[in-house]
Amino acid sequence: MKELLTICLMLVAMPLCAASKKQRALDLAVYAAGQFDGETTIYVLNHCPAGVRCFEGNPIVAPVAKSPALLLVMGTSGWAVNRIAQKLRSDGHPKYAKGLQLFVIGAHVLAGAHNLHAMR
Repeated sequence: MKELLTICLMLVAMPLCAASKKQRALDLAVYAAGQFDGETTIYVLNHCPAGVRCFEGNPIVAPVAKSPALLLVMGTSGWAVNRIAQKLRSDGHPKYAKGLQLFVIGAHVLAGAHNLHAMR
């Protein structure tokens, strides 16, 4: 149920004026990568192996890192990135917009992969 609610919120929050299917897919990928990072962070912090020090390195989200509120923070972050990218595109800088979105996707995927590696 929580996952369905998350998906619904992501779809509602996506910029509705995305120019193409490719752009909508990139917008959705920003949200999905953030949720992947958030879900793996919550899982690792709540299931930390004995003898391993698990912690959230980002001081902004550390207070909510063990709770589902982290998913709200990640969704809000994704929304902000997509809005900034939308503004860059409308100002005539589509390459910067795409670069920003790809950078954020990569950062979240790497953070989520790091989280999964920490559970090994």
